Amino acid sequence: MFVGLRDDGHLRGAEMSAPHIRLGRILGAELARVAGRPAKPPAAAPPRGTAQWAQDLLGLSEAQIASRIFIQAAWKARLTSCHHDAGGSDEAAREAGLARDILLARLET
Repeated sequence: MFVGLRDDGHLRGAEMSAPHIRLGRILGAELARVAGRPAKPPAAAPPRGTAQWAQDLLGLSEAQIASRIFIQAAWKARLTSCHHDAGGSDEAAREAGLARDILLARLET
């Protein structure tokens, strides 16, 4: 549900789920451009293979990465969207597995 554009150029409205955050940032920047407001430049993506990259890929919050159950559930959800029947690829499935492994390894240390 879109309600409007905040003063900082981001979308305002109902909470967006993790997979839709990137789309919201893109739309917010485009709406800010059309409205004549300067858009906030997008933050650089974290390097592949880092804990932040894994957290973003699986769509987990800081609190959720402390739980094996949340990590496994997010990984399974990501794999479902990466399935060939859903238009996914082997590379996307490998990345989901790598993200899961990185976050689970952090729990063990």
